[in-house]
Amino acid sequence: GRENFRGKTLNRISGFSFSEKHLITVNDNREDGSVLLTCDLTDKYIQWFKDSPNTLVQNTSEKTFNIGSNAKDPQGIYWCGGSEYTSKPFQVYYRMCQNCIELNAATVSGFIFAEIISIFFLAVGVYFIAGQDGVRQSRGKRGLRVWPSGRAPG
Repeated sequence: GRENFRGKTLNRISGFSFSEKHLITVNDNREDGSVLLTCDLTDKYIQWFKDSPNTLVQNTSEKTFNIGSNAKDPQGIYWCGGSEYTSKPFQVYYRMCQNCIELNAATVSGFIFAEIISIFFLAVGVYFIAGQDGVRQSRGKRGLRVWPSGRAPG
């Protein structure tokens, strides 16, 4: 319907059409490391497109589409479509870190514990080395000498 808002006539949108919803969901928590896209259309046959609405990559009766292993950094813009509706573009971009570690609470606690232990051993080592006889100051006394007359002999 139409509403009058501050003297201007505006069209009020009562809802979104079905084709404007996000119809694609991603599942990347699989044991084999594969990434699956799922299309939420109810059509019997689903078409999958990649990077362009004209590039058909799969025409199937399955709602899922395997785009590959997450270790191979799958990338692209995907659409799914049926006889009437087509999804919005869904961009997939993976960038896996090959030499990374997962920082959970146990890992961080281990790092902190190791740091405390290493500082303790360093402090004990400095204490024992400083306590040895060979490291003490030389036998000569150093310091400011004051002569009774105010001048040094010479």
